[in-house]
Amino acid sequence: MEQPLISVIAPVYKVEKYLPDCMESLIHQTYQNLEIIMVDDCSPDESGAICDRYAMNDKRIKVIHRTENHGASGARNLALDQAKGKYLFFIDSDDWIAPDTIEYLYENMKTYQADCTVGGCVTVIEAEDGSLNYQKRTRGSVRCENARGAMKGV
Repeated sequence: MEQPLISVIAPVYKVEKYLPDCMESLIHQTYQNLEIIMVDDCSPDESGAICDRYAMNDKRIKVIHRTENHGASGARNLALDQAKGKYLFFIDSDDWIAPDTIEYLYENMKTYQADCTVGGCVTVIEAEDGSLNYQKRTRGSVRCENARGAMKGV
């Protein structure tokens, strides 16, 4: 059975230092039926060019270049208008994900017959010496709730 297309959406602005890690984590997902939409929100650094280089080597990547900055929400909304996937996955372009993240979230949606799923995160803080400090959230669980409960944060 073919996996449904999942559209991955990332706004891109002043993230040239972190963007390669984000892109690598997306293209190496175990769930491969992805449409990766990177929205260069008029970034003044090399972020747009980095996206273009990745798109040249992976047909799943689409880059949209804006001529005016509209912020992260504006970039996401533009990508939503062009997304073709049955499901959406949002990521910030200075973040990266584990190789099985999208597959894990998709499988949980199937298991629980859910319309959406949310994953946890680990905060990574880079020290002056370049070392990384990982701070995992301690709260987290699998839970099911209706849309009203999710919006209330129950």
